[in-house]
Order: sequence, then C-alpha cells, then structure tokens
Amino acid sequence: MAPDICCVPINTDQDIRAEEAKKDWRGERATMIQELIATVNLAERKLADMRERLAELEEYGDELLDGEEDEKMRLYRDIERQRLVAV
Repeated sequence: MAPDICCVPINTDQDIRAEEAKKDWRGERATMIQELIATVNLAERKLADMRERLAELEEYGDELLDGEEDEKMRLYRDIERQRLVAV
C-alpha cells in the first residue's frame, strides 16, 4: 500500500486556492488547511496595521517624538518578518 503523498508546487503560474483545497480534503487535513488560512489572514491583518502605523509615522518626517524613531525602525523590521508569514 502506498503512503499518502502530498505535493506542493513551489513555482507555478496558477494560484492554488486554499478554500478549494479545503473542500477537496476532509477531517484532519481540512482542519489543518482552515487553521493555515486563519493564520495567513491574521498575518495579513497585522501587516496592514503595521503598514498603517508606519505611514502615520512617516508623515511626521523629522518631527518624530522620543521613541517614535525607534518604533519606526522596529516597524520596518517587523513588516519584513510579517510579510514572509503573510506571503
């Protein structure tokens, strides 16, 4: 009996839609896909919030208050990290 094998394309011209994949699987795999969808959605919301805050800070230019420059640099770093999760 052959074991279950999952293939994940790493370079394709056609998007794989997670919701469609979830419908193709039942039980534990469908639950796992749903959890991954929720994780990506949360990461995308966090990313949007961070980008919005960064845009607010960038509007002030050189007039940032104490700690805001540090926050701005942290946001640049965190946005890059979060972008990798959301992709």
